Amino acid sequence: MFQITDDFLKQAGFDALPADQMEKMRQIATNRVAREIGEQITEAAGEERSGEINRLMDGDKGLAQQVANRINPQFRESQDFLTVQQLGQQNGASDDDIVQQFAIFAWFNEQGINIENIVREAMAKVQAEFRATIARVNDIANADSSAS
Repeated sequence: MFQITDDFLKQAGFDALPADQMEKMRQIATNRVAREIGEQITEAAGEERSGEINRLMDGDKGLAQQVANRINPQFRESQDFLTVQQLGQQNGASDDDIVQQFAIFAWFNEQGINIENIVREAMAKVQAEFRATIARVNDIANADSSAS
């Protein structure tokens, strides 16, 4: 759904870190963005409905099939599914994985939730938090060095 890139980390202010530290920050950023996305989904969908999307995202294949059929009993013939299928096949995804991806995006659409905006907003928020933290650390370091 999202990927923390080197660009993201550099824009957040971590461009001077060694490679191993950059990877640690990538994992921290990934976890923080995922948590933020989850919170926004829960807020948008409500506690009960967000449980369903969490199960879908965790790989509940039976639920994926149910959701896909609920949204469109002929989903395999829909243009949306064919698009997801084509992308999935290009990336070596199994049929179950393709149905799961279709069900996830169809679920968001059914709920009227713009997941692209949620991901974009979550990434921007986390990046801003990182920049603010770095600025505070730099302010403290500068205050300590001028006090010496």
